[in-house]
Amino acid sequence: MLVEDPALHRDRNYEWIEHTLAGLPEQIATEVRSWVTVLRGQGQREHEPRSYLNIRRHLSSLKATLENWIADGVTSLREISQNDIKKAVGVARATRPAHSTSHSGACSGH
Repeated sequence: MLVEDPALHRDRNYEWIEHTLAGLPEQIATEVRSWVTVLRGQGQREHEPRSYLNIRRHLSSLKATLENWIADGVTSLREISQNDIKKAVGVARATRPAHSTSHSGACSGH
């Protein structure tokens, strides 16, 4: 019987996350990696872990904002102010594709 080596079958979303983090400055990568760890259910409070696909989607949405902050000279996420976040959210909303809308939770009948 053959036993598969889990190291040969790494999750492609995990690999994307690691590749993305490797492209960030060390301090910011460490801070984002802590966030990923918490989302995976390994923080101080127990909760159901998020999938790597879910985390990849979140990180993909944040990537341009992180890159902009880095280009502006940010070396740690601790430097980010509430105004920086409000500005980033405003930009994200303004550039969101028309088909990407928030759902109120109401059933659309589909």
